[in-house]
Amino acid sequence: RTRLVVGVEALAEVKEQMTAALERHRRGFGRRVKTRPYLQEVRLNEEVAAILDRMPRSAGSDPVVRDLAENVRIRTRKQPFLAGLAALLRQALDAATASVAVRLEKASGGRAVLVLEGVGLPEIGEAAVAAGINFLNENGGAVRHKPAEPGRPSRLIIEIADRFGEPASGDPGLS
Repeated sequence: RTRLVVGVEALAEVKEQMTAALERHRRGFGRRVKTRPYLQEVRLNEEVAAILDRMPRSAGSDPVVRDLAENVRIRTRKQPFLAGLAALLRQALDAATASVAVRLEKASGGRAVLVLEGVGLPEIGEAAVAAGINFLNENGGAVRHKPAEPGRPSRLIIEIADRFGEPASGDPGLS
């Protein structure tokens, strides 16, 4: 036999051993349980107040009336949730032309509802806003806009679900 044939046979044997080892590992990975994401408690009343404090309106003033219920807490993936919420609030407040009221309320099933009165429909084209809306939708929340009615300003309603609570109401949200 030539040296070339011996080398090819040796490579084929190594290849078979590697393939068998990879197959064993693949089966082992398939049996593993998916890990749950790291969830943290979020004190919504404190976080929303902090977001509003750090976020002056484009006009240079802050005509935002706040009515934030105390001790509103949820469990979620904190960083992507807060980043998306901050982007959504910034865009809604920057686009508002009149005074805005921000209300945070506890809802059933560990959920919370954040209502921004006097704001319009958010522009979904901005990546951070779209990511925030997607995060809410994928985690049992919802974002809806209610147009102005006689005696009531337009409202942006953000439903936030506790990761282990009930999903948000079945009304179609933005996506």
